Amino acid sequence: DLGVAEELVATYRGTTNEHLRELVDRMRLRSEAGETFVEEDGEFHRELLSQVDNTIVRQLVGAFWEVHTSVVPMLGIPTSADIATTVEAHGEMLDALEAGDVAAYQEAVLNHYRPLQHAIEQSLGGPER
Repeated sequence: DLGVAEELVATYRGTTNEHLRELVDRMRLRSEAGETFVEEDGEFHRELLSQVDNTIVRQLVGAFWEVHTSVVPMLGIPTSADIATTVEAHGEMLDALEAGDVAAYQEAVLNHYRPLQHAIEQSLGGPER
């Protein structure tokens, strides 16, 4: 996500992406209901990156996604208490892309992964928040 930030911003600047917004809304509703939103999250990233002219990047992100959705449950890593941050970060990513703001997009991507990082750290006995 970070490696193709400039390409994504150039692609999405000045656009409106209703389907991606709908996915963010569905993630938010599922999260608020205490449900997972794995399908919506994956679809968001696949669609977002479908515009990247780099097959390897798309495949790497897809592979990371597969590992994440398979390994995290196998290891018993709980859903982070701050999972709402992940949901909101998707909206921030899209806002930044449409506004053409590379730095804001990069910060939103980092925010997106922080809850996963915290959950892994806590399950491994790492730093508390």
